[in-house]
Amino acid sequence: HPDKDLTYVAKLVDAAVVLATSAKAPYNTAKEFADYAKANPGKVTYGSYSAGSYGHVALAYLDERLKSQMTHVAYKGEPPQNQGLLGGEVDVVFGSVINVDPHVKAGKLKYLGVSGPKRMSALPSVPTLAEQGLTDPPFKIFGWIGMIAPADVPQPIVDKLSAEISKAMKDPAVQERVRGMGFEAVTDSTPEKTLARYKADVPVWKQSIETAGVKVQ
Repeated sequence: HPDKDLTYVAKLVDAAVVLATSAKAPYNTAKEFADYAKANPGKVTYGSYSAGSYGHVALAYLDERLKSQMTHVAYKGEPPQNQGLLGGEVDVVFGSVINVDPHVKAGKLKYLGVSGPKRMSALPSVPTLAEQGLTDPPFKIFGWIGMIAPADVPQPIVDKLSAEISKAMKDPAVQERVRGMGFEAVTDSTPEKTLARYKADVPVWKQSIETAGVKVQ
């Protein structure tokens, strides 16, 4: 149980994701996509890298809000999902910068927006979903990668690990590598801040899943 069995050591990176589509799609922003899906109920298909993932939950939530009757296709991982988008099996996906950007640069895909409360440093010209009017909590939330440990790890060890991780994340070379993957380095993490982030995220995910009616078969 994540509330009882784990210790939250440190948050390493914030991991927002991009909403992407074919370069030939008739919409160029997340707002235009939402308008298109609403005006064309039952005609839009979206992919996710797994059932229950952020891409699944966020787009199912949008579908419920718009009553657009979009069809979900769950893939086994992001590479198959992106290949499905490139091959025209689905119309939009949420993906990572590191996997989507090469296809954007090749002129095959385009960005519609990014999740989270602020723009990515790796993609400063791509607006957030919230900037485009999609201000519901599921579109402002974003993923993160951190270190956790069993609940019975002694606190001095947890504190030492957290301090060393924050020190490493301040290294310019590490930050450059992190940005190259489309993530944002977290340089001031503590066990307390990491636990607080987890607790803040849980109710948003819970509400989003319930509203979207997402079920993992």
